[in-house]
Amino acid sequence: MSVATLGAQFPANAGDMGTSLQGRSNFGQQKPLFNQARAGSSSTGLQRASLLPARAAHAQQALTASIPDLDGRPLGPYARGYHRTSRPPLQPVAPYVSAPLGRLPPALYRLLDPTASVELPPAHKIGHHTLDNRELDKLVAALGRSKATWRRAIVLHEWLQEIGHRPDDRLCTTLIRLCSSHGAAAQALGLYDWMRSTHTAGGAGLKPTVFTYTAAMRAALNGNLPERAMQVWEDAKAARCTSDCRMSTVYIEVCTRAGNPQAALKLYKEMAASPPGSRMAPSVHTYTAAMRAAAADSKTWPEALAIWDDMLAASCTPTGHAYAAAISACATGGEWRRAVSLFDGMLENSIQPDVVSCTALISALAADGQWQHAERALEWMLQAGVKPNVRTYTALITAMANAHEWQRAVATLKRMKTEVSWRRVEPNAYTYSALLKLLGEQGRWQLAEEIFTELEDEALKEIGVAGLSLSDDDFSDEVPHIAVLAPFGAANPGDIWGVQRRQGAAGQQMQQSSPASHLRMAPSPFQLPAEGEWQHVPESTPADDDSSDTRPQAVLNVVVCGALMSAFEMSAKWDKAVDVLMRARRLRIRPNTVMYNIAMSALGKSGNYEAVEAMFEQLAEPDSISYETVIAAMGMAGQADRAEGWLEALRDAGHHPRDYTFTALVAAHSLAGDWRAALRVRNRMKRSIPPVAPSVYVYNALIAACQREGLLDEAMELHTHMRRDGVLPNAETHQLMAQIGQAGCTAVERQQAMAAALSAAVAAAGGVMMRAGAF
Repeated sequence: MSVATLGAQFPANAGDMGTSLQGRSNFGQQKPLFNQARAGSSSTGLQRASLLPARAAHAQQALTASIPDLDGRPLGPYARGYHRTSRPPLQPVAPYVSAPLGRLPPALYRLLDPTASVELPPAHKIGHHTLDNRELDKLVAALGRSKATWRRAIVLHEWLQEIGHRPDDRLCTTLIRLCSSHGAAAQALGLYDWMRSTHTAGGAGLKPTVFTYTAAMRAALNGNLPERAMQVWEDAKAARCTSDCRMSTVYIEVCTRAGNPQAALKLYKEMAASPPGSRMAPSVHTYTAAMRAAAADSKTWPEALAIWDDMLAASCTPTGHAYAAAISACATGGEWRRAVSLFDGMLENSIQPDVVSCTALISALAADGQWQHAERALEWMLQAGVKPNVRTYTALITAMANAHEWQRAVATLKRMKTEVSWRRVEPNAYTYSALLKLLGEQGRWQLAEEIFTELEDEALKEIGVAGLSLSDDDFSDEVPHIAVLAPFGAANPGDIWGVQRRQGAAGQQMQQSSPASHLRMAPSPFQLPAEGEWQHVPESTPADDDSSDTRPQAVLNVVVCGALMSAFEMSAKWDKAVDVLMRARRLRIRPNTVMYNIAMSALGKSGNYEAVEAMFEQLAEPDSISYETVIAAMGMAGQADRAEGWLEALRDAGHHPRDYTFTALVAAHSLAGDWRAALRVRNRMKRSIPPVAPSVYVYNALIAACQREGLLDEAMELHTHMRRDGVLPNAETHQLMAQIGQAGCTAVERQQAMAAALSAAVAAAGGVMMRAGAF
């Protein structure tokens, strides 16, 4: 792809868009949007040209072939039996036809009429020989095609149980799929459990097939229950059920959702090694799921593009979602030019981009701050009839924020709510939390607070109008930390916890003026949820459109509050970060573990380790990050004994220490004056169960510990070990090594600087873990 032609399509001084909306989608009149060489035109405007009739027919054929079955997927080559019949999209049923549709009693077919009451005959009027499971399966599938009648399939199932009818595995599987497709994951999994249970236990006593296991895993995944989906996979293995392409593809999705993309990619590699045409040979959905798994990890995103190449080499035609997955991988890796090239390829191959693929493109542009290009992509969407959703606008705002176009980002936030040509999409919690977090990363905490305060004021008005007291006794029980604040006798939580009074272990205020200010400090223990953690909508995001609740009181939740805390904490406004806990209570929001972790991180960086321990005691459900945050606080305060005690507590709670923990231990022992114990931490990491490889942050802490004691030879030796272990040095490493033997540096100055460097190393280790998704 030529970047020069991209520049022709995206003028450098792109300003506000004056888009005139078309009454209908004009896809099919679009040539590649970004690449003028491909488009064969030198115009800088949006490209329009009629596709050849053959290409249009090919696109229509591809669309028809993608009609999903009850499992929500286009039919594959191994569909069999009832999987052969495709299901049209959900729509109101056609007018009821009174003539019998099959061999079942006419009363059962009347269930298809949404205007008719449900009146099923008693058992003595039904001959069991007339209830054929194959016909019942067809009826259940027909009921499931309409939102008005799908619940009648459940009524029919309960009626069949009452009269003593014994279903077969196919009928049960269809019922599971039906419930899953209509968002009733609990009912779907209940049917799965009932089907497997013995007759004596009140179940059907049936043996699930590979299709049943696949449907149950899909139901658990749609219900955002990845652990339950994993259990279904284990059930299938225990039953020695041979997996096929579909079931394995769902398992890849499950692993990705569960935060284990490595397991997903391992299974993909096994499938890719299968002979072509076999049951395990990858389908386009497999490639798409595997690319999503690779893109979920910043370390493995290049594998997504390799999987894309595998798909093309296997002569597997990409779908729009396959393109979207590859474009998302480019966004993860910051390869926006490759993303543009892929999007152009979609248009050239007559694949209509949808909101998912367009949003993926804008996200890729956002990663590099290409906000002008992102605006042009949005303009193309509007003219092509692709309706942007809230994630699309959030990606555009992110592009502006990454380019430090803060006022433009805020203006876009307001414009998306009011601009008619932008379809008036209301920002939700995802939008606000993303913007607040980006503002914090750039030190624009004042603007972050201004945006939050505007929402806060509106939400408090709503609470007042609703007549909700801000001090209801029943709600006070939901914020257990408030009782702990009182003994400190201060005016606000920041003062209560002593954030502004305490000093760091180096005897200095650990603010931005610290000697370690030149070192990279960590962001707060907060990260935006993955897409599936908000609400899993695999192929579209209706929950992010106008139907979501965007009232200020509904938008302000623990995620938005956590984002504001993160903005304060990254800007060293630790008292303000802690104060958000109280502000959340006024908004009737119960602070969650993530918010407490951020507050403890802020307290730890202020040097108030006692307050960190006191706040930990208020946590109802501390996680591994909670323990590690306390250990980090002990490390930055030089409290070695306390740090070791919390390490044991972490292990007793069933968690495993990571390099973040060991970096804190190095700092704790060094600042406590025991440099030998600090250097022994590297060997302790190797003996840990499981072993933990020293990271660049551990080595930085060790080198700083040596320099603090004047052990320059040991520092040089550690640097050599670091290179032998294949650990790449970062900017902090180079700065530390540059100070070895620096003339004119007194012992006191060196100790103070290295104490600050140790604290910075601890914080930086936590920052990497946060960006990797651990927080």
